[in-house]
Amino acid sequence: MCEAAEREHMPDLIPLSRRSPALDAAVSLYWELYGDAERGWGSRVEAATQFERHAEYPGYRGFAAVEADEVLGFVYGYTSAPGQFYHDQLAATLGPDRTSEWLGDCFEFVELAVADDARRQGLGTDLHDTVLDGLVHETSVLTTGVENEPARRLYERNGWRTIHDSFELNGTNPMVVMGRELSEEDARPLAETVGTAGPSGSPSDRRRSGGD
Repeated sequence: MCEAAEREHMPDLIPLSRRSPALDAAVSLYWELYGDAERGWGSRVEAATQFERHAEYPGYRGFAAVEADEVLGFVYGYTSAPGQFYHDQLAATLGPDRTSEWLGDCFEFVELAVADDARRQGLGTDLHDTVLDGLVHETSVLTTGVENEPARRLYERNGWRTIHDSFELNGTNPMVVMGRELSEEDARPLAETVGTAGPSGSPSDRRRSGGD
């Protein structure tokens, strides 16, 4: 995902929960963009079940970008913890020292997706900043495709760095593990005005892939 110019009017960002009407639309957008290529899911139903299960994890938070009742993008994550499939796979890959460093107090940045016709307009950055805003975790981790240069550039511009190359899971395409240390700036309370979009690409100014 590469973004060049901000939208004149950003979509509303609304909470994405298991009971949100936007969740089904978010699953549809994910399936439209990626199908089963990214996670090896056999059907949209499996993907929907996974989204719903993740929404019940401790520390879950998600947002959908909605314009004229259409979901143009979404983001979500949750607290990474032992016993979660992806946490345990990452821990086995990173080893004890880096697991302690990166997964000890970690928000797992699970999914970020933007519709094709809404890309390159600042929406991906807006969603990214919103989901991280107000977190009290020390770190965040994500995975994305080794060859997904647009996504990697987006994350690198926003403070992420590669902490492990060529992570593979269940026959999926090779991924990189990226990490970001969360700062006091990230930990400030999320303002009540999330969902009232303005022209800025940063939600902080108007009051932000991988996973099992």
